[in-house]
Amino acid sequence: MRSSPFLLIALAVAAGIWLASQFSVSVWLAAAAVAVGLLATVGAWRLSGSSESVWSAAFCMLVAFGVLRYTLSAPLPGAHSIARYNGQRITLEGVIVEEPDVRPTHTNLRVRPRRLLGAEGSDDQLDDLVLIRFTPQTYMMRWQYGDVVRASGLLDAPPRMSTFDYREYLARQGVFSWMPQPRELVRIGRGEGNPLYARLLEVKDAVRRTVRRMLPMPESALLNGILIGDDNAISEDLQAAFRRTGTSHIVAISGFNVSVVIALVIPLLSRALNARRAALFAMPAIAIYAVFVGASASVVRAALMAGIGLFGALFWRRGFTLNTLCAAALLMLVANPQTLFDVGFQLSFMATLGLVLYADRFSGPVRAWVQLRLRNERAQTATLLLLDGALVTLAAQLTTLPLILAVYNQFSNVALLTNVLILPLQPPIMILGGLAAFVALLTPPAVAAVVALPAYAFLTATIWIIERLGSFQGASVPVYGFDTPAVLAYYIALFTLTLFLLQPAPTRRAVADLVRSRIGTIT
Repeated sequence: MRSSPFLLIALAVAAGIWLASQFSVSVWLAAAAVAVGLLATVGAWRLSGSSESVWSAAFCMLVAFGVLRYTLSAPLPGAHSIARYNGQRITLEGVIVEEPDVRPTHTNLRVRPRRLLGAEGSDDQLDDLVLIRFTPQTYMMRWQYGDVVRASGLLDAPPRMSTFDYREYLARQGVFSWMPQPRELVRIGRGEGNPLYARLLEVKDAVRRTVRRMLPMPESALLNGILIGDDNAISEDLQAAFRRTGTSHIVAISGFNVSVVIALVIPLLSRALNARRAALFAMPAIAIYAVFVGASASVVRAALMAGIGLFGALFWRRGFTLNTLCAAALLMLVANPQTLFDVGFQLSFMATLGLVLYADRFSGPVRAWVQLRLRNERAQTATLLLLDGALVTLAAQLTTLPLILAVYNQFSNVALLTNVLILPLQPPIMILGGLAAFVALLTPPAVAAVVALPAYAFLTATIWIIERLGSFQGASVPVYGFDTPAVLAYYIALFTLTLFLLQPAPTRRAVADLVRSRIGTIT
């Protein structure tokens, strides 16, 4: 495996961000540590010339930089934050600044307040966001991004739950107040948001409604989750089946969706332009798609990886996947240190890292074994198709397992089998489902229903497999107490073993002999 400087840089910055989240550090102390680390790095380079000394000093400097970056962006309310009115009944006027989050049980509106009326008078200098939550039956109106609303009710700090710190989760997104079940909520204006983003959300909503018209539930809900990242209409029972079978990732927009966008855009543009210019024009398409589907951490990570890879293609260079992955993660962490604590980012990064580190190393020996044992070409192809799916799933699960245990508190016994069965169905679902949705936007419902039949068959098969395997007794087992120390211990052990196995055979033998001698001395 080629060395990856971006891996060390991203690891150092991430370590600094995590340390700053655990211990309070002043900005001045963090800045002084960065300055000292920089001087030490320059000194090591000028005086010793040893690469180990330079990298050690640089690593410490980058850790200090991560501490400084987190400290500068710590999720704390400002002097004019609306959070200072928490605990009071107020009336506020503001603008919906994100796509409304409409779920079967409730609707969330993120509002940037403009004006507040309370018991202490009015206030027009307000910062931070307010989360307004209500049941769909309370205010049956189609809310949109850019709507100007007036809401009256109790403003309060978001709650802390027993298994999830919802307050901290929202604080990392600049939300320090919420208003559950407002007494009054009315629209008093429209069109106050970014017009381009508003048009993009209108197209997204049109796709969502079109899919719901052309397919029944739950197939329409699953297709919306796969196409545009909207899984709000998926029933709780089906979501529980996803969790029991370890297949929640199929409704998380990520690298596969971005790769499909690239596969569609570049061939079309290459006919009119050369390959390098097609790569240049594909970058805005990827950015637009990322915004279109919600710009979650996993989407941004995949879009950045694709953008960096395409940028390399402009200079006729092949992108190194591990460097590309770590460079994308580094850019995200520097831009927003809170990304490190996003579960979607963690799972997406670790799954991709598992594919980069282990997928080819697992499949290489297996392919050689199958080709040696099976002489029939069709039998080889069928066997490799089945085994490749299993090995790719195993590679991703190897690096995501501790996060899954820590977040979902359960281990799926059928995850490997379920993923092997459903992963081949996902490319046809996205391609055929996307084509059907596009046709449905332009044709009568009867035509759209016929066009959607192939995608419907793949969607039905996916749901059937997940529900059947998820219904088995013992499909998953609960796991409790798997927290941060256990996660860190798992990764230290895994990556230490990986690094050991990647060394040349003489080095491995020398290390093994050294370990045996030390154990013998201790015993």
